[in-house]
Amino acid sequence: FSVLLDVLQEKSVSTTRLKAYKCGLQDDCMEQIAQWLDTLPADRLPSEIHLSHNQITEDGFSTLFNSILAKRAELTTEMPPIWFRVESCKIDMSSDGPILGPLVKR
Repeated sequence: FSVLLDVLQEKSVSTTRLKAYKCGLQDDCMEQIAQWLDTLPADRLPSEIHLSHNQITEDGFSTLFNSILAKRAELTTEMPPIWFRVESCKIDMSSDGPILGPLVKR
């Protein structure tokens, strides 16, 4: 997986959909994806990211999600939301968990 991301980054390639579900990806892969996204213009981020059924934890999710938020903050025009699937990973998505808990309490 890291070789693919190295090529994407080296060639400044973007994609509409990143599908890497059921690949056994872990948090280090989320860091690699974030690094690749950081090299793209904000308006060339994928519109879909499908990472379900992997070994991603809250740490990996936060790394990738924060990278996406930072890139989208650079936008000068509004873009549609990114479709982001991470079900069946090692992420606590309960309403009182570390990811959604702070959002629910707003």
